Amino acid sequence: MRLLQAIGGGPQGGAENFFMRLAPQLENFVSQEVFIRNQGQRVKILKDQELKVIEGSFTGILGLRTRFQFFQEIRQFHPDIVLTWMNRATFLCPSSKVFRKFLPSFLHVGRLGGFYNLKYYQNCDALIGNTKGIVSYLIENGWPSKNVFYLPNFVNIPDLSTISSLCNTTYEDSQKVPIILTAGRLHANKAIDTLIRAMVFIKEASLWVLGEGPLEKYLKKLAEDIGVSHRVRFLGWQENVDQFYKAATVFVCPSRHEPLGNVILEAWAHGCPVIAAASLGPKELIESGTTGLLFPIDDVSALVDCLKETLYAENFRKYLQEEGRKFVEENFSKEKVVGEYLSCFEFLLKHRKGR
Repeated sequence: MRLLQAIGGGPQGGAENFFMRLAPQLENFVSQEVFIRNQGQRVKILKDQELKVIEGSFTGILGLRTRFQFFQEIRQFHPDIVLTWMNRATFLCPSSKVFRKFLPSFLHVGRLGGFYNLKYYQNCDALIGNTKGIVSYLIENGWPSKNVFYLPNFVNIPDLSTISSLCNTTYEDSQKVPIILTAGRLHANKAIDTLIRAMVFIKEASLWVLGEGPLEKYLKKLAEDIGVSHRVRFLGWQENVDQFYKAATVFVCPSRHEPLGNVILEAWAHGCPVIAAASLGPKELIESGTTGLLFPIDDVSALVDCLKETLYAENFRKYLQEEGRKFVEENFSKEKVVGEYLSCFEFLLKHRKGR
């Protein structure tokens, strides 16, 4: 099987991070090339893993240069499947129907990690959604169910005994301070402001925020204005999060809009109990009271109750840790998800009829 993957995303993001995990794993089973935006660090990481990387700009209103590169790569590589990630790469992929006289036959599969505008996916033969909610959205908007596939993300599930401890005193006066951890782009959708407001009522814990984004100044000022800035640490974007998960007492995903919640999977994989706002992705993932706790979006009082229930009850916290870890091992392991991707591709090639 010959697979060409294309992604034009930014330097950070859930889809981009999962692409960086998936592509090297598929390399073990298919003949593969990847066509990505020319971002030096990502290119280096992929090349170091011996993937063949083609760099494109993925810029401009029409992306004419990128379209031409895409066209040339398909002609030269003769892929069986072209897997495009998100809107831009999907929109810029040459249509196998329009250019059938000039291009080898291939199946175009679009991969969605959100409730995207489907005008960009009109030329696809099949679609992949990484949540069941996204799959339902695609079918409700006219895609035949036989051409829509649910393929979740996987996370690397570490051996927890091998992760070195990040001593709390790195950021705190006392190693015994409970740590509330959150991670994500500092954007309105992520609702970090809700979590900061909750810190007013959780006086004996500190909040560590991993991430960067346009609301960083606003969030720092909010913490200062409500008198919790001495207990809120903005730690920026972190490449290696293992030690932070290990140091954390609880992980919180307060997002107003979260199609999946990859950070929830990562927290589970690291044995960290999870609290999340009941947005679409977390609500699909979490069985509240078993694998984590859910609270209504933007409900500071309910979030405080969840935090107190988790921080102050060691046995319950341990139960959430064990159930979350077991759930991610059973449903979101590398072996399971890579196998599902390969089965999907094989099914599509066996039934090459498109829509």
